[in-house]
Amino acid sequence: MRCVSFKCKLLAFTCGLHYRVRMSILLALVFSKIVFADPANVSTGDSSGHIAQDVVPPVLIEQAVLHYPVEALPSQIHGTVVVDVHISIDGVVETVSISSGHVLFHHEAKIAAKRLRFSPATQDNKRIPFNTTVSFHFTPPHLEPRGDEEHPHHSIVVSSDSLHNQTSHVEVQFDEATLDQERQIDLARSLESVAGVEFASGASNNSKPLIRGQTERRLQIVRDGISHSSQKWGVDHAPEIDVFDVGQIRVRKGAEAVRYGGDAVGGVILIDSPMLPQEDGVFGKTLVGGASNGRKGFSMGRVDMRYAKWAGRLQANGLSATDVQTPLYILGNTASKVWNTSGILQHTKDREKITFKWSHYQNQGGVFYGMRAETPADLDSLLSAEVPPGSESWILGRDIDKPYQRVDHTKGILSWEKEPTWGSFSVLYGYQRNDRVEAEPSRIKDAGPQYNFLLHTHTMDVLVDHAEWILGTTELDIEWGVSTKLQDNLYSGYTLIPNYRQIDLGGFMTQKWIFSKASLSTGVRFDTSHQDAYLKDADYDAHARRDLLPEDCLLTDAVAKCTTQYSGDAFILGGVVQIVPESLEVRGDISTGTRFPNVDERYLLGAAPSFPVYAMGDPNLSKEKVRSGTLTIGYRNPFLAAELSAYTNRLQNYIYFAPWVSDGMVQNVTMVQGSFPIYKFQSIDAHFYGVDGTLTFFEDTPFSSVISGATVRAWNTDTGQHLVGIPPDSIRIQSGWKGEVFTLQPSVSYTASQSRAPRELDFADVPEDFWLLNLQASLSHSIGQQDLVVNLNARNLLNRQYRRYTSLIRYYADEPGRDVQLSVSTTF
Repeated sequence: MRCVSFKCKLLAFTCGLHYRVRMSILLALVFSKIVFADPANVSTGDSSGHIAQDVVPPVLIEQAVLHYPVEALPSQIHGTVVVDVHISIDGVVETVSISSGHVLFHHEAKIAAKRLRFSPATQDNKRIPFNTTVSFHFTPPHLEPRGDEEHPHHSIVVSSDSLHNQTSHVEVQFDEATLDQERQIDLARSLESVAGVEFASGASNNSKPLIRGQTERRLQIVRDGISHSSQKWGVDHAPEIDVFDVGQIRVRKGAEAVRYGGDAVGGVILIDSPMLPQEDGVFGKTLVGGASNGRKGFSMGRVDMRYAKWAGRLQANGLSATDVQTPLYILGNTASKVWNTSGILQHTKDREKITFKWSHYQNQGGVFYGMRAETPADLDSLLSAEVPPGSESWILGRDIDKPYQRVDHTKGILSWEKEPTWGSFSVLYGYQRNDRVEAEPSRIKDAGPQYNFLLHTHTMDVLVDHAEWILGTTELDIEWGVSTKLQDNLYSGYTLIPNYRQIDLGGFMTQKWIFSKASLSTGVRFDTSHQDAYLKDADYDAHARRDLLPEDCLLTDAVAKCTTQYSGDAFILGGVVQIVPESLEVRGDISTGTRFPNVDERYLLGAAPSFPVYAMGDPNLSKEKVRSGTLTIGYRNPFLAAELSAYTNRLQNYIYFAPWVSDGMVQNVTMVQGSFPIYKFQSIDAHFYGVDGTLTFFEDTPFSSVISGATVRAWNTDTGQHLVGIPPDSIRIQSGWKGEVFTLQPSVSYTASQSRAPRELDFADVPEDFWLLNLQASLSHSIGQQDLVVNLNARNLLNRQYRRYTSLIRYYADEPGRDVQLSVSTTF
């Protein structure tokens, strides 16, 4: 959210032999250096450009608040658009047409021209219609116009985000340069600088994002327009996202169920590949680096090409790491190997684009030795030990022993996009193959993995955006779409989850009324889901003994087919008000949503190497109903940029995954694989609420400071008890120099102790609060046609010993210690 307040004075004077009008605007900004000049350059509509001697041209009396389109942000381009307008006898702009200028700015230029007001042109003291030309110059937000730009005499300099693209939610963006500094080995850790975003992990080298206390089950990750599909049930199953092949990440906090379905009731993470080149030629990027903790080494290479109407990309990267270390001991068997490759082929013709994308992700990693207990006594010892038993014998190395996990994720996307005059139309087909295996320790040296998961996902999305309906000075943007998903899960191994087939169908429509300084949006969505779970006789018997199977789930031929159908809806009403444009803004929304239980939440029964608890599903779980509201206030001046957001979420039939408490005590179970704490899926009514925000001091100067923090509360409304696993309060302070060539930004983060949940609801005491000192630095240099960037990212510089409440590894071990990561990237 970008905010600047301004005052302006309009000076008009007439001079010259042909009564040509010259107008200029002085914009005295209250809080910013950005200048908005107004249009003029008035002329008659005849071909000679002369004005009849007895005609008095119109004079601009009301200007427009203008917006820099978000589509142009990645390239940060400047540009001038010339618009021909026809002014009525009332001084109203009736028709507009683009004369010249970059296509990305056409839409906003048309909207701005329609909002201009003139004193009518006159001839012999009678009002007459009039044709004139208006020029708009677009400059990226918070940048001064470039000195090499050839500006028309009269133009509008545009520097704010477009209301057309703003949502009522809080959105935080990361571009590729920022990601190079923030980048870690997985997605979740790369986003932890966002206020309200945490991560959870079950081992030291994989993690999952949390937004405002909501887990990945309620967060939709959308990569290049396709929802990411994987085995979300595992606490150690990090999203299979290649962090080295990301051009932009947008984190939207708050319910997005209308646009992205029930799995987005907690938020959405939008990930886009780097843009393909816009000019003919061969371009590329290389990156090499390493990190001290785990002795990681990684490298990446990318080649982009464009020739005429064709463009393409080839990219590959790899990483190798030894076992990770805490300040006191090695986390045995946490070595990992990652390699990824991807490609793009795109054809563009006029306003039509066909794109094919493919990617392959592979990650093989050991599962921490210390999460394994043979007996209940061993489990009690592990949960109470300050140092994992046996850690003195663990040796640092790159070998991956059992237990281990290996996951291959392949994705293909075929998209067709067309931009007719009324908006845009796109069709996306996606196929994803998620192949996961996990192996238990075994006395048989060559024994294969005991858990084999294969998930096939087909998706088809149709999106239509009517983005150019102008009703007077108001724009009406209507967007609608249909999405389908067919998913087959094939599993073999110890009792855990059944095979299943799931078919989802959803449709939505949103409409946004965009005014000069405000927007109002509404939306509605309907979804249905058909789930067929196929339980083998052993799985059927295990659930039958608990007397939880539905009546229509009958065993025949050693397999029970359990069919369930769900339907639900979602609604949103939201808006953005620029009380003082570019300085003070308020946004908010109220919404409802529905999330259907996943098959694993209903039928999961067992433990796995990467799942350090014994999970018990509930086949009778009901669908979640969510009611939420958010309110965000943004403020900006030359010294301070502030954004504060408050939210509340009430969830009926909230599917709560937490320790199983019976007779006032948490329970555990002992099986052939070992002894585990028992976690159970259960329906409760819950209330989440909290506040998060960011303060930035001197944002537009090289020396700036950022303070961000978040707090969230979550209660079982039936019992009045605080929920287990909710992130504790946190604050982060970053301050330092951020110039074009050199940056040096140390930061301190504080995480409080989560003491609100009763001790008897958990297996171990909550970790103590902790401070961490981190450092980011970079150096940029040009060598010929190549740009060289050196990035340094140091975490936990003081090598503090701590445990993170949101990570299940806290039951068994500390978090990793000091990690200094250095990388060098070049672009050509």
